Amino acid sequence: MTKSNSELERHAYIIGDTTIASLLGEVEDVLNERDDLDDKLDGIDIEQLQNDLRAYKSFFESCFDRLGAYYPAPSVTSDYDCSVIFAAIEKAEGLAE
Repeated sequence: MTKSNSELERHAYIIGDTTIASLLGEVEDVLNERDDLDDKLDGIDIEQLQNDLRAYKSFFESCFDRLGAYYPAPSVTSDYDCSVIFAAIEKAEGLAE
């Protein structure tokens, strides 16, 4: 018969092995957190998220297409590339110094 984690933890306390009992308690906390995260993940529409990400990527690349210079592979994760877009917006809005 397989014992649950909480049963093993309780047994460890009974026999005085507080180190093992404490570790089993930590494992139980991690398993509960994993279950909570799995439940949250089940609520995410991955296909919609991927569509949204493609749309944002397309928008970002379109911004670079409208600039006068050549940018072969702009990346939203590049601080430099983002600063190029921000500077262009600031210039167009009269905010650039």
